[in-house]
Amino acid sequence: MPPRSKERRRQASELYAGGLPPSNIAEKLGVTRRTLAAWRRLDEREGRLWDATRAVAASRRPDAVLKALHGQLADLVLAGPSTEEMSAEPGLYETRCRRLTACIRTFRDILGEPTADVMALERLVNWAVDHCTFDQVQQLRTTLQPYFEHLEARARG
Repeated sequence: MPPRSKERRRQASELYAGGLPPSNIAEKLGVTRRTLAAWRRLDEREGRLWDATRAVAASRRPDAVLKALHGQLADLVLAGPSTEEMSAEPGLYETRCRRLTACIRTFRDILGEPTADVMALERLVNWAVDHCTFDQVQQLRTTLQPYFEHLEARARG
């Protein structure tokens, strides 16, 4: 295979991993969808799986990372402190919640998307109403209070 063709095949694989649909990739590279399918089969025979690469890339996108962090926080709040945590070190559970909240806040700062913050919080509130007891909602509110204050301060500039 000529070097130019190998380069275009590599580009196609990268574009696919980035989430671009095959028809757009073919158009962008000036090839047919049939050529694209042949490149994909060739890569698969050589052990480069386009779908696996795409899944890994998707799991590393900022929105996926943030979703995972919010899921961890929700799981932590729902589970509450374990008996081991309560007996091992007072305040360990609260520290874990604060650290995870700080991690989410820092990640949001890096992304710089206040609208996404509000949307994520709205989803969390809706989820909490459907899945949490009153005490769990209160615990979630206490845990997230520093995050809310941070958002307010950021909105004020």
